[in-house]
Amino acid sequence: MFVYRSSTSGTAYVPDVLLNGERVGMFDRPGLIFRDVAPGSYAVATTKSSRIVNFAVRAGETKYVKLTGGYFESHMHPELVDAAKGGSETSGLGLLTPTPAKKK
Repeated sequence: MFVYRSSTSGTAYVPDVLLNGERVGMFDRPGLIFRDVAPGSYAVATTKSSRIVNFAVRAGETKYVKLTGGYFESHMHPELVDAAKGGSETSGLGLLTPTPAKKK
């Protein structure tokens, strides 16, 4: 499963990305995060949106979740995209290293 941000649009808003409620990283620039997940049900959310994307993964299947936001928006929304679009949009993106959680 890939989560990615392909645009610098909305770069002032840096969301933590959550997979089934657990933080997997943040997107302070365009790039992608890969997670090898077992077949099952998943939910992707960000800390900059109330929108949640729910989906199921079958064995051998690759899912792509794109983060989108606009210049005047204070949100980064997760959106499930098909494999052809996700593969095309991520072809030039670098893999982002997961960042540690912020200290409170």
